[in-house]
Amino acid sequence: MGFGAAHIEQGPEGLTVTTAQGVLTHAAASDQLATTLGFEPPFASLRYWVLGASDPGFPAEESIDDDHRLAHLDQDGWHVDCSDYAVVGAQWLPRRVVVTRQSLHLTLVVHEWRM
Repeated sequence: MGFGAAHIEQGPEGLTVTTAQGVLTHAAASDQLATTLGFEPPFASLRYWVLGASDPGFPAEESIDDDHRLAHLDQDGWHVDCSDYAVVGAQWLPRRVVVTRQSLHLTLVVHEWRM
C-alpha cells in the first residue's frame, strides 16, 4: 500500500495518527483518516486486538497458544495474528500484531507499553 510507518496513539482526547510524512490526523475526522491511510481502518476493534483480545462487539474465531494467549483471530472480515508477547506489569501483551483483510496488510509493532 506504500503507507509506511505511522505513530498511532489512543489518549483521553481520542485517537491520533501521525504518518511517516508528519501528517497529524485525529480519529474524529474518520473520512479524512480513511483517505490518509487509503482504507477504512478497524480502529474500534484494533484497541482490543492490540491487547491480545477479541472485540466483544463481533463474533470471533480464536486460536490460543500453549501459554493461553491469543495467537490468531478471525473477526469481522479481518484476520489477526498476535506474536512476540512481553510481560507488562502483571500481564502478557503482544508486541507484534499483524492484521490482514484481502490485499490489506497492517503490521503493528509496539515498542513500549505505557499503562
